[in-house]
Amino acid sequence: MANLETLNQAENDQLLQLFQQYFPIVRALQKKYYIKGFDEDDWSQEGYISLYKAKNAYKPNMGASFGSFFKRTFENNIKSHLRKQNAYKRQIDSLSVSWEDYTQYATSE
Repeated sequence: MANLETLNQAENDQLLQLFQQYFPIVRALQKKYYIKGFDEDDWSQEGYISLYKAKNAYKPNMGASFGSFFKRTFENNIKSHLRKQNAYKRQIDSLSVSWEDYTQYATSE
């Protein structure tokens, strides 16, 4: 996969124009989902990355408009962030021990 820095200027301009066109999708999903620690710039960056991925993966004969394809790509990316965030929370829960188990263990030694 090409690095964003290697895009030539015409491709970069085209991508920026597409991003401006589909930016309302980024804002709509920002209102729909909450990701701890994400600010405006993070949402824009994730939207731009998702747009780049969608632009490279989109095939017009797929039966979907580019806008809906981008929305799905971006929403999947956001859901991945949410899964990571929730997995971290579950990790803390899996390390916890009930008070009864703790006191039994502490008194058995």
